[in-house]
Amino acid sequence: CVTVLTTAVVSIAYWVGLPYWWERDPYVTVFLVIFGNWVLINIVFHYYMGVTTSPGYPPDGAVIAEAASICRKCITPKPPRTHHCSVCDRCILCMDHHCPWLNNCVGYFNARYFFLYMAYMVTGVTFLIVAGLDLGYQVLWINDNGK
Repeated sequence: CVTVLTTAVVSIAYWVGLPYWWERDPYVTVFLVIFGNWVLINIVFHYYMGVTTSPGYPPDGAVIAEAASICRKCITPKPPRTHHCSVCDRCILCMDHHCPWLNNCVGYFNARYFFLYMAYMVTGVTFLIVAGLDLGYQVLWINDNGK
């Protein structure tokens, strides 16, 4: 779903926004394309890393001296800040939540990628809104179709 939505938004930006800005100012268009692609690469990279990086699991069979308690579902010692995920059916180190967009838990090893994915996604959406304000104003508000 994330891939389909991101691809749709990028396709619409290239199909509608690129010709509009190229007609207005080619130099601004080059900047918009470079910056937009930089944000898109960061979105794709951090999403991929968030999905493929393991969130972190307590070591199996190891004696954990600082174990805070025992997990009632796994019946294993839990290190501090470890929680059991009912979706993954495992204990996750420093678990934040199970993200349905990543289809993965956000934990100790992939929290950075999840946070940067969210930050770049907000940057990208803000960038598209700002770059599309003039286009939306001209076409939707004034009803100028360029003829």
